[in-house]
Amino acid sequence: LGEAAYRTAISRAYYAAFLVVKERMVQEHKLKIERGQPLHRQVLNQLKRVDQDSWESLERLRILRVSADYELNYRGAGTDV
Repeated sequence: LGEAAYRTAISRAYYAAFLVVKERMVQEHKLKIERGQPLHRQVLNQLKRVDQDSWESLERLRILRVSADYELNYRGAGTDV
């Protein structure tokens, strides 16, 4: 796979995981989404309080996604996915 495919895979993996976690936080932990506050930060903060291991995995994916989306010389492709 080429670099663009790796970047896309990382981004899609993060957003898929994020949406599952968000739904879980709303359904199981009664997370109330506050308008005007960064949604991803709200979900990650709640996840950190209830499941440290899952938070670490999602946070790692978030960092990879940011790197894949914004670093022109991203070198993680092929090793992080």
